[in-house]
Amino acid sequence: MPPAQRYAHVVPAMKPTIDDTNLEGVFSDLVEMFLPDRPFAQRCVYRFARLVLRRLYTDEETDELRGISAATGLPMFLLVAFNVLLDLLLGCTSGGVRYQESGTDKESRMVHFRTLDWDMDPLRMLIVELDFIRAPGGPVVATTIGYFGYVGVLTGVRQGLSMSLNFRPTHDRSSWWKRAAFRWHQAMVVLGRRPSISSNLRHWLLCTDKPGKEPLLRRRQRKPSSSPPSLLHDDDKTQAANDTDELDKRSGDMTDFLLNELFTSNSTAAYIILCTPQLAYSVEKDHRSASIRTHLRLLTTCNHDLSDEADPAQIHEAAKHVTDSGMQALVEDSLSRKTKVSKIWKRRLQQRRTKQYQQLRHRQTTATSQKIAGGELAQQPPPPPQQPQDQNQDDDEKDPDVADEEHEIQGVALHDVLRMLGDRDISNDQTHYAVVMDPRTGGVLWRRVYQLGEL
Repeated sequence: MPPAQRYAHVVPAMKPTIDDTNLEGVFSDLVEMFLPDRPFAQRCVYRFARLVLRRLYTDEETDELRGISAATGLPMFLLVAFNVLLDLLLGCTSGGVRYQESGTDKESRMVHFRTLDWDMDPLRMLIVELDFIRAPGGPVVATTIGYFGYVGVLTGVRQGLSMSLNFRPTHDRSSWWKRAAFRWHQAMVVLGRRPSISSNLRHWLLCTDKPGKEPLLRRRQRKPSSSPPSLLHDDDKTQAANDTDELDKRSGDMTDFLLNELFTSNSTAAYIILCTPQLAYSVEKDHRSASIRTHLRLLTTCNHDLSDEADPAQIHEAAKHVTDSGMQALVEDSLSRKTKVSKIWKRRLQQRRTKQYQQLRHRQTTATSQKIAGGELAQQPPPPPQQPQDQNQDDDEKDPDVADEEHEIQGVALHDVLRMLGDRDISNDQTHYAVVMDPRTGGVLWRRVYQLGEL
């Protein structure tokens, strides 16, 4: 389907909501937030935006916006501004956690949790979940959750890989050249001369499946240095869903490619969270560098660097560089949100293992009593099974290669993840939505949109 027509079937359902949202008012609020008490400068920015915000980096995304603009009546400059500025202003809690249904015979896997926080309340009404297909009636290639009119990816999943994008309040300011290069890159993104980080995430999420096909997203000035390796061919999905080893291998190849791209590409500062069925990744991306963490059980990223946890004063210092007061509060509370996630996870995993231990002890006691009654054993207490592993150690400090005993439960249940996301210290009055994604199946396990005042 031509890019300009892709959202035509969605617009009729969204048009009343779009009219009520008043995106022009939202844009004016943003300009006022960055330039408080400077009405002349605000008017200049507004006029400048109308003149120069005409396109995004790729022709495909630009055509999609033109189609939305024509169908909704929204000015093109407003949609472009929405797409190039939104990923700079989002406070979030994201990560991967190992999930396992009841019973040690159930396979454990990683799931991707995410809350998106922002104090622009009118945008709550524009939250949409979109399924991407290659042809009418074809299988779903990927699913994204974001805002209508935003064509990049903030939150997305496909079979073998899930991803989310968090706001990072700091970047390398060690020299005037690095500061200037970072701001120049931001300006080039706003002017459509370079891709935004969310546009790159979209390219990687919707990469071509068939060997030999051109990339799904063609860049206006240059093609990607190489195409991402395929995760699954559309006609192989059912088979691969049952072949977990093959899916894990392809997921690993794809993730290696993405990490290499993140290391070698320029972008704005951001936290990028990737999750495969067996491993979670957190990337602290700066303009021209990146650092990566991985974990097999729990990995949480909010809005601060890992190095700042040794000196929380650095987090408060980073918050001072954030213009929006709501975002300042989210950055300042970032460490407490991450700590709360870890505490809830440890407690819920310990409770599951304690329950498993009690059930195992009961079964052993019952079996021994039956043998005694049959004269098979002299009466003696059953040997106690191994106690559940102590979870007091911070998860990020544990060796991810050290596995539990085989009989122990490896992960938490889905309702444990939902309890974690529902905690008032994690989901707050600025939370727009929360979601749990499953990279094993390529689907969304759970999602919830929060209305204003609900939390």
